[in-house]
Amino acid sequence: MRWFFFLAALLLIVNYVEAKCPDKVNEISLEQVEKDLKTKGIEVFVHGAVPRYQLFVGTYRSPENFFRYVDFSLLTMDRKVGEQLSKVKRHDKLLVKGEFFDTESCFPHVEIKEFQVLKSFETSPKLPPYNHRADLSVLENVDRITGKVHGVAYTQGIMAIEYKDVVVPVFVPKTHHKLLEKIYRGDVVDIAIFVRINPERPVHVELDIDNKEPLIQKVSMVKGHDTPITLEGELVMFPKSPQIRFDIYALKVKGELGFYRNYTLVNFESTDIFLQIRAHLEKIWKENEKTAVGGRNFWINPKVRIQAKGLKNVVSPTQANPQILLKGIESLKILK
Repeated sequence: MRWFFFLAALLLIVNYVEAKCPDKVNEISLEQVEKDLKTKGIEVFVHGAVPRYQLFVGTYRSPENFFRYVDFSLLTMDRKVGEQLSKVKRHDKLLVKGEFFDTESCFPHVEIKEFQVLKSFETSPKLPPYNHRADLSVLENVDRITGKVHGVAYTQGIMAIEYKDVVVPVFVPKTHHKLLEKIYRGDVVDIAIFVRINPERPVHVELDIDNKEPLIQKVSMVKGHDTPITLEGELVMFPKSPQIRFDIYALKVKGELGFYRNYTLVNFESTDIFLQIRAHLEKIWKENEKTAVGGRNFWINPKVRIQAKGLKNVVSPTQANPQILLKGIESLKILK
């Protein structure tokens, strides 16, 4: 359990800089959240849990507005709590007590003093365990990496990169937060980096701002928004969860530079048409579910390829996946 000592070292990091981190995120008062953390606790849904890399992220949503939320890095110094934390799964609902602690980052970190699982989550059908294959130790021997943006919030200097099949936090100094201003989730970026000494676990990389080109946007996700698009890919199913009331269907599409993206298949103009599309895709899925295989947080069927025609829709830098806005089931074609 060496990582507890690494986390202890992390708690000692305090760096005074002139730039001020926001006191609110998505209209949520961080001061109030910390008060609740220290007293009654806060309800958190596990967004990501990778025990192998000691990486845990939780999502807190405003009790008044589901669409206002903030993500926290979840850490602990307590060995027993750490052992419990290593068993939580994505979408588990936790009651967490603890406090914020200072780091150089504007991304809130929560030191957990104690927690309990209020509701354990399991997909239906149950996803098999996913074993991450990426070796993060190779990052110590490179000074640039190219990856797909997993998450970004430029006002906080938050960025996370999908390096192969692992999400790696990228520390961006407060003086350079504006580099992220036009970055969207799903973009492909080439960044100059070095591995941070503290914290050693989970692995963080830092944007090397001394490099002449610390961040190069190679592929823009928002480019082509609201224009006609025709894509082909394997059928994907995201099982319903505490955040999604029903299964969501998408296409896994290989894009520029070989990076894959999941394009959600939707219609926002008519509830009836959207339900027809979902029922159509559900029928296709169930007829072929024996050939489906588990992904990181979704099912995918490599034997079912579909062509989709519609409008590309990317309206927010934090949008989970790009979307294809379909006119109806006639916009879909099963490929042989």
